[in-house]
Amino acid sequence: MDVPHAGSQSTALASCASADFVFLQRVTRLTNGNLSAHLSKLSDAGLVSIEKRFIDKKPNTHVAITAKGRKSVDMHWSRLEQLRAGASRLVPPRGQTRR
Repeated sequence: MDVPHAGSQSTALASCASADFVFLQRVTRLTNGNLSAHLSKLSDAGLVSIEKRFIDKKPNTHVAITAKGRKSVDMHWSRLEQLRAGASRLVPPRGQTRR
């Protein structure tokens, strides 16, 4: 996931499978333009699917994570866990110093 903010957007989608644009905007705290640009990049990469529709004559953008996107999120969290585990081996327990 080399797209800025992709982790927050993809993780939000992975936790609920799909969401509308307004929900993602609230969760990520991105502007309309930024979120739209990032979602377009994620869609181009095949990580999310975007469906634009109308509900009660109002535009509604619905975003869903793809299987490729879910795999990417899982790999991202796995790498973060490996990093955390590796770092914890390098840092001495509280109150002790490394020699």
